[in-house]
Amino acid sequence: MSSVSYFIGRSSECRPPYVSPSERDQLRIDLLSDEAMKTSAIEGEMLDRLSVQSSLR
Repeated sequence: MSSVSYFIGRSSECRPPYVSPSERDQLRIDLLSDEAMKTSAIEGEMLDRLSVQSSLR
């Protein structure tokens, strides 16, 4: 095992997660909905953010 692999493995064992699973899921939904909104705007469509987020859940 390389020293970098060892360090990365050890550091992840020592630190608690920064984001809870539910917060992580919400962040993903926010990111994906932002991208969908931007893409639709480029194509001249206006989407409802809540509808997009509901579809992602």
